[in-house]
Amino acid sequence: MEDVFKSVGDEVNQTADPSLMLALLLCGIGVIIILALMSNRKKRQVTPKAVNHQGKLLREIRRSVQIKPAQLRKLKALADDISQARGEPLQSPLTLLLCPSLMAEAMKKK
Repeated sequence: MEDVFKSVGDEVNQTADPSLMLALLLCGIGVIIILALMSNRKKRQVTPKAVNHQGKLLREIRRSVQIKPAQLRKLKALADDISQARGEPLQSPLTLLLCPSLMAEAMKKK
């Protein structure tokens, strides 16, 4: 009986291995972080990225409509002329392509 109490006492008096406890703690923290990220990912809605770059839009429209660079320069010059004549700035030469009345007005001015 004394041997049993002595072995139990020895087991209780032994210190735990700190590296094992640290490894278990880090694994637990890692699992919690992964679960939090997965939960956050499920909540996030997938939205398409907005394209707000004027140059990229102009390039894409130019390719789809098949306008040559020289023609685009002429449209830019027309847009500048009409914006000076009207006193209202035109943001893009695409406005002339999309609005036939502005294009007609620009052609009359030329």
